[in-house]
Amino acid sequence: VVSTQSTADRPHRSQAAALQGRQGCLREEPPITVHVTTNKKRYTEGETLIIRCSVTSRLNASLVKVFWKLNDRDITADMGTERFSTQISESEKTEVLIREGLTKTNEGYYTCVCDAGIEGRYEDTYNITVHPATPLNIIAWIIAVSFVSILVITMGVILYVVIKRSQISSYSMAKHAKPKTQQTAL
Repeated sequence: VVSTQSTADRPHRSQAAALQGRQGCLREEPPITVHVTTNKKRYTEGETLIIRCSVTSRLNASLVKVFWKLNDRDITADMGTERFSTQISESEKTEVLIREGLTKTNEGYYTCVCDAGIEGRYEDTYNITVHPATPLNIIAWIIAVSFVSILVITMGVILYVVIKRSQISSYSMAKHAKPKTQQTAL
């Protein structure tokens, strides 16, 4: 198993660079490289985790199986039960793991594993931290939702008043307009 860890405190090294450093000569690139990324490292309970696994492979795609682990436990089997889901982008050769409604139990090392059978397993790991939702976060969310609701209601009332005034003014103008007289030709 070839493993690299993408954590903030350690730079990411490619598998080929690791082999070169150990043996002093450049070896051929491995048949598969795996790189895990996410848009942030620190999450708050209740947020949605979106983590991407980019796979570059010289092998036939049908020979490579991708699965996910959390703290060395296979979570592929839990896809339906713990609100984990995946999306596969064939054009970008990326598998995306999504976990809605994060809790503290979802914290840990997420590993994308690419199993290529006799060619071996290749993986990359990313550490995710989940912090508790603070009352300030909840209050800020409530204030934001309340503000948007008040704004929508106010805009609706203004629109209603504008429409009613235009209807009244149109009616008033029609009522006070002088009727046109017809002139007859002599």
